[in-house]
Amino acid sequence: MYLPPSGVSLHTLISRGLLRPGATFHWTRPQSGETHTAFLLADGTLALIDGTRHTTPSGAASHVVGRAENGWDAWKTADGKPISRLRYGLAV
Repeated sequence: MYLPPSGVSLHTLISRGLLRPGATFHWTRPQSGETHTAFLLADGTLALIDGTRHTTPSGAASHVVGRAENGWDAWKTADGKPISRLRYGLAV
């Protein structure tokens, strides 16, 4: 069975070995040029530089910009790919 992308959490990606705690994600906002950083914690949450923790990439991205934002596509892995790419086709 395959989960739709929306059914796969960061914790699932950790448990499947696709991400490791301590991973760093970056997001450079195109219009402002600002770069933000998030750190993946062992419990599957993202910690931002300001000390806040978020249960989803979208929650972290929305916190940064103050409005709804698709964090799965905004945050990039070390190789520059969006986190969302890791969710597609994940078998459960």
